[in-house]
Amino acid sequence: MANAEDPRIAIATFRFGVIAPLVAHALGKGEYSHLLTDLSLRLWTTPDGATVRIHRRTITRWVARWRKSAFDGLLPEARTDRGAQRRLADAIVDRAAALRREDPRRSVYTIIRILELQGIALPGEIKRSTLSHALCRRGVSRAELGRPTETFQRRESPYPGAMWQAD
Repeated sequence: MANAEDPRIAIATFRFGVIAPLVAHALGKGEYSHLLTDLSLRLWTTPDGATVRIHRRTITRWVARWRKSAFDGLLPEARTDRGAQRRLADAIVDRAAALRREDPRRSVYTIIRILELQGIALPGEIKRSTLSHALCRRGVSRAELGRPTETFQRRESPYPGAMWQAD
């Protein structure tokens, strides 16, 4: 374990504070469920000062990690990609944006496959979510390209009921 000033310790302590009522003593199934619901509806202040609600599934996962590894199970996991490049090369994003503009209906998976086949990226190098975020930042997401560019003029009638039609 690290020293007491480590932010990982503060996060683990916060997590224990959330799950403490569930692990302090044995609870019946109904009592556990009601307490879990109550905990998930509360507003919590995290160690960094943010106010959040914590989902039931997250609390359940923390309880399971506590039961498996005690306090060490509540420590945040270290990133597996630490030190690796977390940003796509500009050439890859430029080509992906061009492919999306070429056919706005192309999915991100299709764009990734084209980039791999063209030799611009290695197979498995580009993740869907990473490329999707990059395309959104460039303004070439499906939603952006699907919006109508023309403006519509408002129709106004000269008096109330003038636009009604009947057969």
